[in-house]
Parts: sequence; C-alpha cells; structure tokens
Amino acid sequence: MKSIRAMKKMGMSIGLALLVFGGNAIASEGPMAERKAQFQERCAADPAKCEQAKERMKARHEKLKEKCAADPEKCQQMRERIQERREACKADLEGCKQRREQHREQRKESAS
Repeated sequence: MKSIRAMKKMGMSIGLALLVFGGNAIASEGPMAERKAQFQERCAADPAKCEQAKERMKARHEKLKEKCAADPEKCQQMRERIQERREACKADLEGCKQRREQHREQRKESAS
C-alpha cells in the first residue's frame, strides 16, 4: 500500500485512498470500516460498475490536480477548510454524524 504521506502529496483524501487502495489496518473499525465494507460489497455484486466508479474517481482526482496546479492558493484554502471541518467533526462526532445523515437524505430527495 502507498504511504499516506505520498497519497496526501497527490492531493488524495485519506478516505478516498483507503477506499481505493485498501488499508485494513487503518480502517478496521468505525465509519471508514463501514464505508469500505459497503464499497467491497458493491464491487463484488457488480465489478463492472465498480471499475467505472474507480475510473470516475481517478478522473476527478486528475481534474483536481490540474485545478490545483493552475491555482495553488485556492487549493490550499480548500485544504485548510477541509481540515477545519475534520477537526470540528472530531470535536462533535454525534453532531457531525447527524449532519451527514441530513445531507444524505437531501441528496436522495433531490435525486428523486
């Protein structure tokens, strides 16, 4: 498995990296373990769809790298906002979980 530092240099989030490259030792419990298990179940059920999803993630990652190369300052600001949100979630795990569920419900409603 690639090192987390190398993945961060590439601009890949740790969560995405764990989903794509594995990481059983790191994501053996908690929400990441659940997401990884769901991802693996979906991939086992439909490998072709899974490959398409991986390709979309890879394309999205490449596009983000290009944007960051074009405007590194904006990219750094985005990373700082993400880090602030992560720290806020660590401080209030339950509130963060509730907000995440609300967003999921909103996306389901808008997709319908």
